[in-house]
Amino acid sequence: MSAAAEQPQPLETLYQQGQRALQREALSEAIAIFERALGQYPDTPLLYQALGNALLQAERPTESMRCFARAEALRTQAANWPAVSLQEKHKLPGTQRLHKKLQHDCDYLRFLLQQPAAQRPANTLLETMLHEGLQLDRQLSQIPLQALDLALSQDLDDFFERCALRFPLLPWRGPLIQMADPQRCEAEFYDGPAQFVVLDDLLSAGALQQIRHFALFNNGLWRNYAHGENYICAYPQDGLIQPFIFRLAQALRSALPGIFKQHRLKKFWMYRYSSQRHQGVQLHADAGAVNVNLWLAPDQANKNAASGGLRLFDVEAPLFENDADFHAFNHHPAQIQRYLIENKARAIDIPYRQNRLLIFNANLFHESLPYDFEADFASQRMNLTLMFGQRGQTGSGG
Repeated sequence: MSAAAEQPQPLETLYQQGQRALQREALSEAIAIFERALGQYPDTPLLYQALGNALLQAERPTESMRCFARAEALRTQAANWPAVSLQEKHKLPGTQRLHKKLQHDCDYLRFLLQQPAAQRPANTLLETMLHEGLQLDRQLSQIPLQALDLALSQDLDDFFERCALRFPLLPWRGPLIQMADPQRCEAEFYDGPAQFVVLDDLLSAGALQQIRHFALFNNGLWRNYAHGENYICAYPQDGLIQPFIFRLAQALRSALPGIFKQHRLKKFWMYRYSSQRHQGVQLHADAGAVNVNLWLAPDQANKNAASGGLRLFDVEAPLFENDADFHAFNHHPAQIQRYLIENKARAIDIPYRQNRLLIFNANLFHESLPYDFEADFASQRMNLTLMFGQRGQTGSGG
């Protein structure tokens, strides 16, 4: 073998090769590429996260969880953490997004302080957070977050990064979902120009309570705030990759094979929204075949029972030659609106309801309905989304 052939490939080259294999759903190839890259560039968080995503799609959750945990450990053990975390946050457009994340963390702290000791999660960092946080809360009650200077913002962000509570979603042993007539659900999904079906009271009462408790108390989940001005996100790499999620995905696929067909669970996330009136997620289509959206906040938190949910259009996004063209189109709501008008799209509004599951063709355009929820931390609008398969592969029934 020549000396040139023995030279390692650049990290970015290997990473992009693996990503392209993932886009083709060549999962074994993607896993092999990322593993080879880690052999050349060990202890690289980006590669562990990419391998975790590939293993997730290959339905190897235990290995995927280990990769995400390793990526997180490498980041947080770095000499420049958490300072580098704040630097990355300041690169985002507008300081309001940093303030949004800090506001969420302050709201969480006040929520914790209000809880009886018996209801707080067992965590070694909890007492530190409560002791130091009580002092911070007294200071912050006198100063609006938007008025904090950079040094105070950095101190506050450093505190929340160090004290982020992370704990697993405990296995749920009882019944997970309840579905009276799966065949009717499948027929309804394909009945009409827009492929969708609404299922109410999907999770059992115990399962719903457990996932809400996990999302409310586990503030280490809510790390990502780059996507929107009014919501923050939790992804598998943030700690959302839990056996509960895979069990839910498998239960849905088993109950509704006519909808989910051969589609694998591709990705999943949770969004938590600020409570003040807002539009939510803008108009878009998703890079998947089937979208599953489950709403988690209590009904009494929603000030407008006719809204707060999702608006679905009966027109699909056009297919493009490559993902870059699709994403470019998908990030321009005005262009999408023109496309909907040209295609005489009909809007279908699905109001918010706790424990309501909406399953729809992910390539259909959709957006959040305007919402107005109560302001307290436990009442904030929150949803869990599961994405199955590849865009353009939803197909028809039968």
